[in-house]
Amino acid sequence: MNEYEIPDNEINFGQYQQPANDYTSLRMRLDTEPMLLEIENFLRSGDGRGQGKMNEYGINSIMSQLRLRFNTQVVQGNFYVDKHGFSEQYQNYLYCLRLSLTEHIINKRVDFGMDDSDSLGIIDSIMDCLETFTTRLLGNAERNSYNNTLQTKDTIVHSQQNSGLKKLFKQ
Repeated sequence: MNEYEIPDNEINFGQYQQPANDYTSLRMRLDTEPMLLEIENFLRSGDGRGQGKMNEYGINSIMSQLRLRFNTQVVQGNFYVDKHGFSEQYQNYLYCLRLSLTEHIINKRVDFGMDDSDSLGIIDSIMDCLETFTTRLLGNAERNSYNNTLQTKDTIVHSQQNSGLKKLFKQ
């Protein structure tokens, strides 16, 4: 028997084992769309006068910016955390995100059909949602949480010498 032959009593099959709910778990952890839809619904929600918090142009503009920043690839990122549990990188990310969102909304509030008094409330509400969501990136917590979700395992199947499967592998 050479190194490429299968022993007479064993057949080796590579097998991918995945419980039915693993895809659902992984999707739930990585899918940003539900969060983004909640923000979009918030922007469309009434202000008491039967109008959304901004017009369609404003909603599309804000949501486009958020979808660029929050997608499946981004939520797999990692913000380094020091031994005291602080992440300067994460704090800088949140600062830049808030600054960018604030500038975008304040500079375009007239084009977006917004009341001046609504601007800060909208920014704070969006940022509260995003800050909570992005905490999963601290200290590589997101990757660590789904590390064991997908596993590959090799299984050795013992069979009788003349089984149908064994015949397939004989030359």
